[in-house]
Amino acid sequence: MIGEIINDKYKIESVFSESHMYEIFTAIEAATGQTVVLKLMKEEMAVNAERVKFFSEEIKNFASLSHPNIAEVLDLDVFEDRPYVVSPLIQGTELNLVMKNEVLSLPDSVKIIQDLAAVLQCAADHKIDNRNINLSNVIRKKDGHITVLSFTLPRLKLITSNPVKRNENAGIQADLYFLGTALYELLAGKSPIRKIGGLHELWDMNLEKELRIRHPELEPSQQRKIVDFIRKTLTREMNLRFNSYEEFLKAIADLAGDFRQTVIKNKVSRQMSMASHIVDVLNNKINTTSTIITAGSNEPKPTKANVLTAKAALKTIGSTKTTTQQQGYAEEAGTEGNLALSLNNNELSDEENNNLQIKQSKTTPQLKLIKNTKTTGKSSEWADERSFMKSPVVIIGLILVVMVILILFW
Repeated sequence: MIGEIINDKYKIESVFSESHMYEIFTAIEAATGQTVVLKLMKEEMAVNAERVKFFSEEIKNFASLSHPNIAEVLDLDVFEDRPYVVSPLIQGTELNLVMKNEVLSLPDSVKIIQDLAAVLQCAADHKIDNRNINLSNVIRKKDGHITVLSFTLPRLKLITSNPVKRNENAGIQADLYFLGTALYELLAGKSPIRKIGGLHELWDMNLEKELRIRHPELEPSQQRKIVDFIRKTLTREMNLRFNSYEEFLKAIADLAGDFRQTVIKNKVSRQMSMASHIVDVLNNKINTTSTIITAGSNEPKPTKANVLTAKAALKTIGSTKTTTQQQGYAEEAGTEGNLALSLNNNELSDEENNNLQIKQSKTTPQLKLIKNTKTTGKSSEWADERSFMKSPVVIIGLILVVMVILILFW
């Protein structure tokens, strides 16, 4: 059909995809020149008049929904007794292919499930009974957002023109069951449903195994929480299941929030450990160098590399705290050195300090070294390790000497 004109409105450009019911092409809309996706029912499927009628009604219901994660329906018509539907071309990858080619993180998987739940809730609010979703009909865009292209018709319901409508609670439970299996699939990379039908008896054990392999960043307690969460969508004991979309969405948000808190806590812990290690390195480096220099060695003096590394590390840590530490020192336990790290924002001139107070958001903690000047028992006094020429006494003395010389030789 490549190159064929459909109802003088669309020119078929290429094969886009194919399913058991449809031929799917990219086409050029004659009126606008826009590239669209045209889904045309196969001839062998279109011979069933009831199937065609049911398809048309389903597309009209889908087109009545307005949601950011639902594709727009541009046109619905018939070509040579075969119904077709036209929608915009969505740039992205089918969700079932995404799962095969990459391991989605827990936050990414949760975001997809939240978007799918929002679509199903919107359809339920509009009294759309047949709101089944196939992951091959979901496009994941480059920004991580999804778009549902269409709902999927249940095959068993196609044999009758008057399919049995599910009641509201049964419909919600069916939607939550789908969301639970979809989350399982996103995290484990495979479905918990057996090929011959029905839920696999050992799905929870299989999920724990896949989480350990595919998501080593998750702690054992978090893995158990994920299994318990999915169990509340799949269990046969209805009193243990979620009762509404709201309850489901709140629980999955709590699950994602727990993961984020753990990540932040581990990140700060690693940064603090790194800063402590840098302090120890500086102390050991300077003590060793001082001993060598005293013995008359020709070893070069310590470079600024370690200091710059420590400054960058403490700058990162300072940005994650709600309050800024102005001065700190290294504990003497387990340390033989006499230097510690200090955060100082007072190295600038008065004018620069005034500007920084006006623009507090641009204030950056600065790293300097402070020296142990006096040790009495277990207590220590710490002072800034300043340059000799920066001492106020030396500066005043130099000024007096210059004045005396000028008076004598005037």
